[in-house]
Amino acid sequence: PVNVHLFPEDDGQSEAEWLADHIASIHALEPEASVAVLVRARGHVKPLIAALQNRDLPFAARDLDKIHHSSAVMDLLSLTRWLANPADNVAALALLRAPFCGLTLADIHRLFEDQPRPFSLRAALRQAPKRLSEEAALRAGVLLSALDWAEDRRDRLSLPVWVEQVWLRLKAPCTLASNGAADALSFFELLGRAEVQGIGLDPDWLDRSLAQLYAGHSRAQAKIELMTLHKAKGLQFDYVFMPALHKATRGNNRQLLRWHYHDDGEQRRLLIAADDRLKEASTLYNYLDWLQKGRDAAEMRRLLYVGITRARHRVWLSGSCKEAADGEAGLKWPGPATPLGILRDAVEAQAVEHVSEVARLEASSASPEAGASTLPLWRLPAAALAAQEKSPDALADSHLDPRSGDQSPTTLSLTGNAVERFIGIVTHRALELLSRRPELPAVVDERLSGAIRFGLCDAGLQGNLLTQSAAAVEAMIADTLADPRGRWILAAHPGASSELQLSSRGPDGKPVLQVIDRTFIDAATGERWIIDYKTSRPASGETEAEFLTRESEHHGAQLARYRLLMEQHDPAAATIRTALYFPAGSLFLPVE
Repeated sequence: PVNVHLFPEDDGQSEAEWLADHIASIHALEPEASVAVLVRARGHVKPLIAALQNRDLPFAARDLDKIHHSSAVMDLLSLTRWLANPADNVAALALLRAPFCGLTLADIHRLFEDQPRPFSLRAALRQAPKRLSEEAALRAGVLLSALDWAEDRRDRLSLPVWVEQVWLRLKAPCTLASNGAADALSFFELLGRAEVQGIGLDPDWLDRSLAQLYAGHSRAQAKIELMTLHKAKGLQFDYVFMPALHKATRGNNRQLLRWHYHDDGEQRRLLIAADDRLKEASTLYNYLDWLQKGRDAAEMRRLLYVGITRARHRVWLSGSCKEAADGEAGLKWPGPATPLGILRDAVEAQAVEHVSEVARLEASSASPEAGASTLPLWRLPAAALAAQEKSPDALADSHLDPRSGDQSPTTLSLTGNAVERFIGIVTHRALELLSRRPELPAVVDERLSGAIRFGLCDAGLQGNLLTQSAAAVEAMIADTLADPRGRWILAAHPGASSELQLSSRGPDGKPVLQVIDRTFIDAATGERWIIDYKTSRPASGETEAEFLTRESEHHGAQLARYRLLMEQHDPAAATIRTALYFPAGSLFLPVE
């Protein structure tokens, strides 16, 4: 049940690829089996995250990967740096190489070979039809169109909406991997904070703030989990992988002081010594330093025990090793201060060394047939950009294609949900406006229709996208007005309030604002109702009952928080009931 695998040193790439292939096999053969990858430090899991993403394996990982490493965030940073300073030529070149443009290095050279430094990106892009091929000029034209649009609307939209609309016009959401949409959303939320705090478009502030955030590799019901050994305590998984066990803990530096509490059975005494810089002498400081090393080794053994005993069936231990000295075969085991070094006596006989496989891969990649570059340029296909050029509002699903080698195109569907969020916000606003009227209309009147279009325009939508979004909102409002339960929710009631803001204390003691969509007292029963609007609808192939069950489980905790807040806000209420209302299907779901 315990397997040990060793790989040559290559920054963990061969180890990560082998682990990802093995995890993919388990996921394919046993889809319901739980798999955990346990590491001692966040940096140990970075190569594996990339390998899992390349295989599109659904996994959950919290607080392990800095959001700075996300390709979506790197592209957004390049975009915001250029928007903040159009003379930033590094940001300009990054935009040209980003997957939503994807010019080759040769195209970029032709575009700027006689341009003075610093150059104007927009002026250079206007020369693209004369200097570049038809496809390259098309790519440059889409980028130029989006940047011209951004300049025309500078300071006319809120900061996050402005940047997000440029992002959408570049068709950048089509280039995102499975977790890229969540990372991009975190970036836009950060832009919103910058605007609220009066910071504005400050790339340096964004850079510092992003350094404190972690990418949200969280997939619903993912059977593959990545976490640290400390967070795995008390958990159990069918299969466990523990990579990077060749890495030692942080060096045991000679601190200024060492101390140790010595218990002789009668009393507890303190031994303390300052660094005497005599590394080889039998001094008190070196004795205390030796005791500390023993404690570190004991902690390492304890962590290994925790990790290995998390597995129900099998566990894989792996790490990278240096190649043995000349004349010796195999790999050289790491020192005794590493987890593999601690386990060596117990597992060396069964360890599998992957030397030949890695050597074969290196030989094949170094062969003349492999070509000079092994890294593909991922970018949107010309067909998708041509459709974008004709209709900037077209946000249909698209795919990336690699530029080099015989690799097959990688399918990356559009995962951005910006338009859906705008529709949800405007629908909530329209319902609030209706609830404030003394009498409800029978249908969506011209006054309400104008308010809906104004809200969507304010969010930055235009053209066909604006028309389609307005029609979607009006359809939901019309269904609500035709539904007796919907009219009951919006009607005048005692103690009624829409978009009621209540404050509570978060775990850190800071105030947290909660907004209740609709609350009122039913005069017939004396019950106070809390209604939360949701613009979602059943997925394809999902029954109405399955949809309502899923939504109840997903939003139950939120409604429970609203109930507690309302009990404090209205202590006279004898009974408080909560429910979800879905305007898209006129569905009403009490949640107890």
